[in-house]
Amino acid sequence: MTTSFLSVRTQFENLGDLLINRELISLLSERGDLVIDASGVPQWFIDALRLPSGAKIVRGRIKFMYSLVGHRLRGRPAFYFFLPGGNFGDYSTLNFLKRTVLLFPWYVLKFLGVKFCQIGTSAERLGPRHTRYLKLRNPLLHAFYVRDLESSSVLSEAGVKHHGLLPDFAFNLFTTESTNNDGSGSVCFSFRTDQHASQLGDCYRIIDRVVSLLPKSTTYWFSVQVERDRKGVEELRELLLKHHKIEAGVFEETRQIARMQEFYRHTESVVSNRLHVLLLAASGGARVVAYADHMNQKITGLFRTIDRVDLLISPQDVGSSKLDKALHAPQINGIEQRQVLVNGIQKIFS
Repeated sequence: MTTSFLSVRTQFENLGDLLINRELISLLSERGDLVIDASGVPQWFIDALRLPSGAKIVRGRIKFMYSLVGHRLRGRPAFYFFLPGGNFGDYSTLNFLKRTVLLFPWYVLKFLGVKFCQIGTSAERLGPRHTRYLKLRNPLLHAFYVRDLESSSVLSEAGVKHHGLLPDFAFNLFTTESTNNDGSGSVCFSFRTDQHASQLGDCYRIIDRVVSLLPKSTTYWFSVQVERDRKGVEELRELLLKHHKIEAGVFEETRQIARMQEFYRHTESVVSNRLHVLLLAASGGARVVAYADHMNQKITGLFRTIDRVDLLISPQDVGSSKLDKALHAPQINGIEQRQVLVNGIQKIFS
């Protein structure tokens, strides 16, 4: 029996990180047993992952590594999955050296027959040390797939080999019911505003433009899926009240995926610069408009990959007719992407 190993150290303030880790675990559980290193992970996060009953939870790096080595010494197939997410920016010299040294035990495990996999990731704005680290890690990997064309291009230009594309794990949420939605007449905004100095103002520009395009009877909401987005959302809400006398509601959920998805089922359109706000909303049947500036290449890349550039709005597009068209464009149908994801996971284990 094949066993997959994961160490679920991640951000615990971000519903999107919970989402992609939960769906990765769901997909892996269909291929065999699971061993999860939960050291330092809050219990609510473990509960939210919806682990299968047979999953083994260990707490502590030594116990986790002992289990991994033990599987191989007994001749059992073992796959280690690095957590999904984004590769961006650069490492400090100290961090680069630390990460490089820590590759040594991984290579020992590879010698023992452990198969290392990195899937569900993206790459943007890579610095030289980060690029060098990825190249040093590259021979370790049995499977290395990114989730969008932009990331593939970034890695190829940097000389980092990878095996191709696999859709974001959020596509595992899409079903035939994902187009069912009863949110007629309501719009939700969800933005991060902490990436650069002009981002708050830029986000308000698209809010202002959306309000000017839609009927006065429209109901407006803001959603928060990441705790650190709360401050920016409150500032945007105050600007909307000040300039349009519209008192929008705020729906915050950073721990319960189903509750957030249910909220989006009652929302007609969602405008956001958060990738997993957009995908979770789309899985709930909402129309989505992806607002992407130069700091959000993973959004641009993913929407180009699924051939929905009609939903992409840049800061330069805010005043154009493209925004109006995006607000009324068809919903995303993620069923095909889900099947590509399932088939890709199966291929990794074959």
